[in-house]
Amino acid sequence: MKKFSLFILILLLFASLFTFPVLAQERKTILLPKNETVNKDYFAAGSNVILSGTVNGDAYLAGGNVLVDGDINGDLLVAGGNVTIHGKVAHNIRALGGTINFYAPVGGNISVAAGQVTLADGTTVSGSLAGAAGSIDILGPVKKEINVAAGQINIASQVGGNINAAVDQLTLTSNASVNGNVTYWSDQKAQIENGATISGKLVQKYYPVKKPEETTKDLRGIFAGLISFFKIAQLISLFVVGLLILKLMPAYFKRTVEVTLQKPWKNILVGMIALIVTPVIGFLLLLTIIGIPFSFILLISYVIILYLSTIFISYIVGQKVLTYLKINFPDTLILLIGIVLFAILSAIPILGWIIGIFAFFLGAGGILVEEKGFYSLLHQKKLI
Repeated sequence: MKKFSLFILILLLFASLFTFPVLAQERKTILLPKNETVNKDYFAAGSNVILSGTVNGDAYLAGGNVLVDGDINGDLLVAGGNVTIHGKVAHNIRALGGTINFYAPVGGNISVAAGQVTLADGTTVSGSLAGAAGSIDILGPVKKEINVAAGQINIASQVGGNINAAVDQLTLTSNASVNGNVTYWSDQKAQIENGATISGKLVQKYYPVKKPEETTKDLRGIFAGLISFFKIAQLISLFVVGLLILKLMPAYFKRTVEVTLQKPWKNILVGMIALIVTPVIGFLLLLTIIGIPFSFILLISYVIILYLSTIFISYIVGQKVLTYLKINFPDTLILLIGIVLFAILSAIPILGWIIGIFAFFLGAGGILVEEKGFYSLLHQKKLI
């Protein structure tokens, strides 16, 4: 679940990167044709993503509308407004979206979070199903257990293991057959239609009513847990976004790193000026009706640059440390090690705060200098 939730968070962040000039030439519709085969991991992000070919590896997809009607001989990790899966997935699926529909066999487990989830008739899940949604309709068989939370859950198929559900209303239709226990947390009785079978026990549980002091203690624990979760999520999000940039735009990534290292003090100065002046300009633009849209664009770009600066600085940290140790690692591991090391450095009291500030200045300066160079190059070639 960690891999799933963090990957998804990053995909959403990655979508915002398309506001950058560097990505201005990216297509809005990404298509892997039916007759094409990718013999490695496949990455795609756009307004519309269509995977009709074959991927002999994992597929990482993000888009407003995502359609998978090809075969994936690995894992599928997907995020989108509307996700439709007609193609066979050999291993696990981790998905996030508004509406997610499954129509084809899944060789492993499904982990999902969405507004609406449907496992259509004919969909066979060889593993288990875990997720959260506004409503979940399970019309195809799940060979192992189901662990879900939803407002409405309708089960009209065979389930090979136990069902554990936190739900407002649970319904087992006449076609439901559960080879295990059904345990659900709800204030309403489950609707069990005639013909539905449960080999184990049907157990209804209620949420406990706690004393005020117990509630306060629990809230503190939840708050602390959320902070820890988001810290971990942030690290994984940095890695996934960095990985996507490395895979999709390796030349841009390496060029930005080189520019950042060429004149570090100049970049620190540029970054410091930009990060201090930009919020002031954005606030002043908000005071004028005409400037309001420009203010939002400026402030969004400001946040994105701050986020990206951490990725590039982390890579540089990993690169420098591994070079010093005379260890050769691929770029992916350099980035991962760098993110972990930078997080450790940033956690040091006082010193970590100072390191973080200068890192933001250096990274932001490098990005802005590279963007300026990229713009100048396009202008010289009369492409803009």
